[in-house]
Amino acid sequence: MADATPVRDPDPLLTPRNAVLALIDYQPEQYAGVGSVGRNDLIEHVTMLGRVATAFELPVVLSTVYVKHGMSGTNPELRDVLPGVPEIDRTSMNSWEDPDFRGAVERTQRRKLILAASGPRCASPSRPWTRCARATRCSWSRTPSAGSARSRMTAPCSG
Repeated sequence: MADATPVRDPDPLLTPRNAVLALIDYQPEQYAGVGSVGRNDLIEHVTMLGRVATAFELPVVLSTVYVKHGMSGTNPELRDVLPGVPEIDRTSMNSWEDPDFRGAVERTQRRKLILAASGPRCASPSRPWTRCARATRCSWSRTPSAGSARSRMTAPCSG
């Protein structure tokens, strides 16, 4: 393709070469606390995200919580589009504090972390995530949402 944009190195944008996708707690029991989107839409959205990651050969770290203690694993729809991606089961709420999860992210040696979680508590920007963000030259901040007292996370990243 003559008009294709040449690959930049290092690329400031997200690419399959510099990013890793972390999917946290996409388990049926976790959806009870999600009120901003319907359950079917949530499953469709994360399954599409999984399809995109697979199509672009983006590394994926898939994490669950308390499967060893009786909770269901990752939704079958999402598992089907992530062939060969192991589940990392945690017993702590903070994924980054789990050595297996953190190690899996770090082993990818990717500088950009794309984080998707089934609920806000699963991906809150706690101090451990902030350390991760600094290590990958990303800065997490909380900014007010338009017309709402709630806040949203933003992660402007570079290099």
